[in-house]
Amino acid sequence: ASATSPVRLRLIGAAQAGSRFTGEVTPGTAVRVLSGACVPYGAEAVVSGEFAGDDGAWVTVTADAEPGRNILRRGTDVTRGQVVAAAGTRLRPAQVGLLAAAGHGRAPVVRRPKVAIIATGDEVIAPGKALGTGQLYASNLVTLAAWCAHYGFETAVSVVPDEAAAIERRLTGALDECDAVITSGGAWTGERDLVVHLLDQSLWRKVYHKVKLGPGKAVAFGMARGKPVFCLPGGPPSNQMAFLQLALPGLLRLAGYRRPRLPEVVATLAETVEGQVDWTQFVGGRLERTSSGDLFHPVKLASRLQSMALAEALLAIPEGTGRIPQGARVRVQLLPGVLSATDLDEPASSPRRSRPAVVSFVAKSGTGKTTFLEKLVPVLKAHGLRVGVLKHHAHATPFDIPGKDTYRMAQAGADVVVGACSVQVAVFHQEDGSTDLQAVIDRHLAEVDLVLVEGYKRGDYAKIELHRAACHADLLCAPEELLALVTDEPRPVPVPQFGLEDLEGVASFLEEWMQALRE
Repeated sequence: ASATSPVRLRLIGAAQAGSRFTGEVTPGTAVRVLSGACVPYGAEAVVSGEFAGDDGAWVTVTADAEPGRNILRRGTDVTRGQVVAAAGTRLRPAQVGLLAAAGHGRAPVVRRPKVAIIATGDEVIAPGKALGTGQLYASNLVTLAAWCAHYGFETAVSVVPDEAAAIERRLTGALDECDAVITSGGAWTGERDLVVHLLDQSLWRKVYHKVKLGPGKAVAFGMARGKPVFCLPGGPPSNQMAFLQLALPGLLRLAGYRRPRLPEVVATLAETVEGQVDWTQFVGGRLERTSSGDLFHPVKLASRLQSMALAEALLAIPEGTGRIPQGARVRVQLLPGVLSATDLDEPASSPRRSRPAVVSFVAKSGTGKTTFLEKLVPVLKAHGLRVGVLKHHAHATPFDIPGKDTYRMAQAGADVVVGACSVQVAVFHQEDGSTDLQAVIDRHLAEVDLVLVEGYKRGDYAKIELHRAACHADLLCAPEELLALVTDEPRPVPVPQFGLEDLEGVASFLEEWMQALRE
């Protein structure tokens, strides 16, 4: 049918949303179908109303509609038995809607933990009050509360003087009211460091006190009435680092997170950094996104608080490491909820802000990388992600089947050939091959959320290696190059590891990693 050659069909009824037409569509007949109605028996396609007019008895159709046009088949959104939200998934609004679409009126969730945050010290006062001689504002209290709020925890904050009775009363009340307790200050062993001393007397079962962490050595942890208690140092850098490295993972586990840790990426050091012989030293820095990967710039300001505020990532320099040279490839932890100054200057539509996340899947020959990705893509799609795949080819690939019209046009030298039908659009660009992956992604994959790169082993993108011990004894990549490992047997490398069939685990991990990149 067309505007110049319309087709007339006899109108035999109508199907309303939420109901089904009881008759059958036969050749030469049509049924008016409203959006959301069941497709009548015998119907193969639906023509949009703009291409069909009726006089009450006959329908005049002015456009073709191939089989399946404008029909949403059963199971398109959710198939029977499909996992729509795995345990440990942090639900976003769209995922809540997906649960509802799958028929779940209720879903079991982990209750948001309530965290007591107690700042101790005669010199500490709540922000907003007038400072007296020798006093300072409880910035740690506010910082910790902000971190907790970022992850959805409820908080109860208080400032308590260095008086044993007052501290004990507040600790006891916090254990009655909350699911976890964090104290700030009084965690060392000095005369006025009362918190750990009071807890040791009768309130908790201490697990550890003092760690080889810089900054953040003066930290203690224990359990009281089955609830975790974290005693953090009072110095702001030590306080925040101890929270991020020791307290936060415990709170995230309490909140039901499957992987209670800060996500990591591989970056290149923009300048040499110094470590410590006796402890693991953490260095805050900013990330510069470049076409060849991320650059990590250490933040070195005289102001401790301003340095903390500017940091976007953390580099851990292992105990006993004296120096890591400029240009070294290192793993850095991504801090959530921060934007660089250059990001703030860019419009929301900036290509740099809208770039998709890119992860390269690598493996030795015969591991089954393509088969794994073939299974992973639909799982990622079920998470609501738009997925692109970039495959390295050692040779040119023809467009369409030899002899077809589009193939002939491409062979004739057309710069762009597009093949379109109702279910897909295929585009072929005749251009010079490029080894600049970011340029290829920017030109052809900018509209997706996640790009899975297959076949580029030497690139600087985050890498997930697939390893099968039955095929190869050793890994393809060095541990510091890896974002994660998918393997049939655990390996002694300090990265998240997943089984070869744990597709949901890999998808959830990638989603959390992407969220950290966006933030």
